[in-house]
Amino acid sequence: MTLTPPLTMLVLYSVVAITFIPMVIFASGWLLAFYDYINMVSAYLGIGITLYMSFQVRAIFNEHIDEKKTSCFCTFFFHIWYLQYKINKFNEYN
Repeated sequence: MTLTPPLTMLVLYSVVAITFIPMVIFASGWLLAFYDYINMVSAYLGIGITLYMSFQVRAIFNEHIDEKKTSCFCTFFFHIWYLQYKINKFNEYN
């Protein structure tokens, strides 16, 4: 089984969520700092994966409509919310 981007995010966030309480209660010093570093890296990785998936959805959406009106700029800054807005607007007109 290969790790697709959504599955990778799910596994990563699950590990961070499961280990949060024990690490806060029992860890101290360098171990807590290392956990904070892992948490920060997983957050940035999650943002990167979300942006990657947003641009994939944008490409698929552009293939299915006649006019290429999805903005690359808005997709980058408002990724999930902008795509949902465009899909809702597309459904209103059809």
